[in-house]
Formats: sequence, structure tokens, C-alpha cells
Amino acid sequence: MFSCSSDDELNYQNDFEKSQSAWWDFKKYSNNSYKYVISGGTVFLAYDWETTITVSNGKIIRRHFKYTGSTENIPDNVPLEWTEEENEINSRQNSGADETLTFDQIYSKAENEWLIKR
Repeated sequence: MFSCSSDDELNYQNDFEKSQSAWWDFKKYSNNSYKYVISGGTVFLAYDWETTITVSNGKIIRRHFKYTGSTENIPDNVPLEWTEEENEINSRQNSGADETLTFDQIYSKAENEWLIKR
């Protein structure tokens, strides 16, 4: 049987705060400019994909998507790779690409939606 004690909750909060503090340090060091990759895949259809989000001075300026690995199960009319620049971010709907979020938005969602006690 598992239980949550107040010590567990404190450790959880401390872990989040340590991570967020490290983010704030990196944000200052990098002038809030960075790139990150989100990977996914499906065993059933045997292909993978990745979305690369590029942020410059706190603003999302590029979303790049590509299928990786075995792509033989992807229909011919579906592009295997594409890039959206700043003025067209999120213009491809239902493309399989991940949502564009800055790290500030990710930390906000983590704190207010994803990691809340239920």
C-alpha cells in the first residue's frame, strides 16, 4: 500500500522549485533563447517523429517536424518533413507535430495543470 505523507509532498515541491530555479538561471544565461526536441512514435505503425521548437528572446520562431525511422507506412501525400517559421507557427493543424510552448509556458502548465494534486 502506498501513501503520501507531508514529507513526500514537500520533496515533490522542492524538486519542482529546484528545476524551475535551474531554468531561470539558464534563461538568463541564454538570453531566453534555446531549442528543444520532442520525440514520439508508434509501435503499431512502426514509425517515429520529432518536433523541434526554436525560441529566440522568449518568442517561438520556428517549429520543425520530421518523421524518422521507418516511414514506409506513411501515406505518399503526407510530407515527411516540414518547417514553420515565425509568422506561420501552428499553421499546420492535425499534422502530428507537438504543441509549441516556451519553457515559461511549460513550467506554468506543470505547476497549474500537470502536477497538481488530484
